[in-house]
Amino acid sequence: GTLAASIAHEIRQPLTAIRIEAGTIERWMNRDAPMADEVTEGIRRIQEQSERAERVIRSLRALMRREPLPPQPFRLDDALREVLPLADCRISVASVDLRLDLDAQLPPVHGDRVQIQQVMLNLLLNAVEARREGPPGHARVTVRTRLDADGMVIFEVIDNGRGIEPAQLARVFEPFFSTKDDGMGIGLAICRSIVELHGGTIAAVSGDGQTTVTVTLPPAPGGLSSNVP
Repeated sequence: GTLAASIAHEIRQPLTAIRIEAGTIERWMNRDAPMADEVTEGIRRIQEQSERAERVIRSLRALMRREPLPPQPFRLDDALREVLPLADCRISVASVDLRLDLDAQLPPVHGDRVQIQQVMLNLLLNAVEARREGPPGHARVTVRTRLDADGMVIFEVIDNGRGIEPAQLARVFEPFFSTKDDGMGIGLAICRSIVELHGGTIAAVSGDGQTTVTVTLPPAPGGLSSNVP
């Protein structure tokens, strides 16, 4: 049941992207002079999203089976930039000012790139949704990467949205618990499972008009000297 809920939750973004691209291609084709180059590019993006949906399903199955992680070092900033286009539409609709504060000198982390990207996307979209439903005023979401004093790699998502009540904050990473009326309560639980499988931790704090979710991951063996694809 958890696997089914997880797959339903995680493939929603690539499927939504495919639907949007298909509608756009249809409009391009119905013009008096069809825009062939744009259609070709749209088809390419649909292929990318369908392949991503397949990778997400494989990744979730591996997560639920606790299968060993493939030995792949990668950089968080590169992984983040790959998934940002998936959130573009939601960011635009919510009129959110997305700020990236990325440390280009961070050592790579080690593990399943797709799984960590799921964490990034979930946290980013949660922050955007919180800001959309939050108090009036300037909507801001900040994504930050840094190295802490212990040499651990930190990934943070910060929003100035509606905040989380203390009683709810203690439960946000529990399966099937949600602070949203229409939420499945599975996204943050998946995030915690993925982060812990990678030897890291995830925590949330909320107060003073700001909510911060912090992911801590160990660097790849060899640090900056790792062979990063």
